Amino acid sequence: MPRYAHQRDTAGNFRLDVKGSDKAFNFCYRGAGERLFVFEAPIDLLSFLCLFKKGWQKQSYLSLGGVGEKALLRFLSDRPDIQTVYLCLDSDQAGNDACSRLVGLMPED
Repeated sequence: MPRYAHQRDTAGNFRLDVKGSDKAFNFCYRGAGERLFVFEAPIDLLSFLCLFKKGWQKQSYLSLGGVGEKALLRFLSDRPDIQTVYLCLDSDQAGNDACSRLVGLMPED
């Protein structure tokens, strides 16, 4: 059952979440390891995997579809075994603000 879709063009800056999409169900890979790497966009996640190929299947990866917390909170509720979260967000104002906000939403343990 499709739950989330995003549209964007290849030549300009058009970006749009498809009507009815639920950002809690974003692009991800669920590995068996206890580490989660979090990115703003699927292309960021895929680029990271291209750079760090060795053993990538062991860990989990999540795209937020922006800087919102819905996908992260859903992922962590589904995977309470995750021990370490790496916030791999863009180094810009939105990414830095999101990192500060998301750290505050993480479970203490």
